[in-house]
Amino acid sequence: MAVLVRAIDKHQRLNIIPLSDPIADLVFSDLSLEFRWKTLHVLSCDNDILSGGTAVLYLIQVVFNLNSSIKALLATKPIQSLANCLYFKISKYRSNLGRFVPNFAPVRIKRDETYFN
Repeated sequence: MAVLVRAIDKHQRLNIIPLSDPIADLVFSDLSLEFRWKTLHVLSCDNDILSGGTAVLYLIQVVFNLNSSIKALLATKPIQSLANCLYFKISKYRSNLGRFVPNFAPVRIKRDETYFN
């Protein structure tokens, strides 16, 4: 997933930190190790940890710089519930779907000597 996000984040708005990086232990310390490795997680600009489909919706908002009305729509409970449902349905087939995404080493992007903007 990090490879795909990096590829479409043309303006480098996001910092990508692999879960194997020690900084991830600090950022996601409230999450169990199993849940950390099982699901996509994002630390929002507001320092909220978003997971699963909600994290995907947040990434879409940031990477594609959506207008406020679309952001408001994506923040509604029905849309977030649908995104989570779809995320977890698709994640069951992650190993099968993974063969369509090139396998790269984890990427650590660091700008201006900080990990977070």
